[in-house]
Amino acid sequence: GIVASSITKDASRAPPPPFNTVDLLKTASKALRLSPAMTMKHAEHLYLDGYLSYPRTETNKFPDSMDIPKALREQTGDERWGAYVSDLLATNAWRRPKKGVDAGDHPPITPTAPAPPGSLGGPQARLYELVARRFLAAVSPDAINATQKVVVEEPSTTEIFAFDRVVLKEPGFLSVLKPPKDDDEVGPALLKALPSVGARVPFSCESVPLEKQTRPPDRLTEADCLALMEKHGIGTDASMASHVENVCKRSYARVDGSSRRLRPTDLGVVLCRGYARVDAALCLPEVRAAIEK
Repeated sequence: GIVASSITKDASRAPPPPFNTVDLLKTASKALRLSPAMTMKHAEHLYLDGYLSYPRTETNKFPDSMDIPKALREQTGDERWGAYVSDLLATNAWRRPKKGVDAGDHPPITPTAPAPPGSLGGPQARLYELVARRFLAAVSPDAINATQKVVVEEPSTTEIFAFDRVVLKEPGFLSVLKPPKDDDEVGPALLKALPSVGARVPFSCESVPLEKQTRPPDRLTEADCLALMEKHGIGTDASMASHVENVCKRSYARVDGSSRRLRPTDLGVVLCRGYARVDAALCLPEVRAAIEK
């Protein structure tokens, strides 16, 4: 084939904001497999023990009064990310995030004291690490990706083949939020050395896509449910976790342990169908949101 176009573009990826309550509940469910109720329980214990800031907040923007360098210095002794934080301070590479929402309540959830490995145990240790890494990522530089795209035309058949590859050039906040991916596993070998326009590139067909049937959407995870509750105005940062817990305690739904997906029980289905027969609007999220107001 003949290379019709060969493009490389750099793109920056901004770090995520620090945690507010709902974001913490969703992320802990996905990453730690903790229920919203258990996440709040452990976050409140960490708050009372002086390790985290107040865990019930809708704000994910640091106040201007927050001393970020001081908070960073408290983390320099941690063997997991101490060297990264020291370099961040030494090179003055940290930054105060400009984006985010100030809801006028409590500051974002951040570490308020160091917790070296061994000082905490079990879910509390994992939750503290999740919050600490998110805080450090939020004040770190952007990650820089290079996107490479090559379009190859086969003259004999006039077929067009497009290849895309994303290369992580500067990890930035990804260095502390999560380990960077091995780029050697990304993209076909053809793109290891980007060819120039007009060059001939040999390639062969190794497989042919098979037809597949569409599948119904998966059941909601706890994180999906929390996101929809937030979207429709059901519950607050103080009550969302208990809403999900109560639905499960009352046997209207159960949670699959590994996937954290919510599966309605027969009782839950019958309850919803019963409400729908009385008044279909009773099952709509707008009605629950109006009740909460």
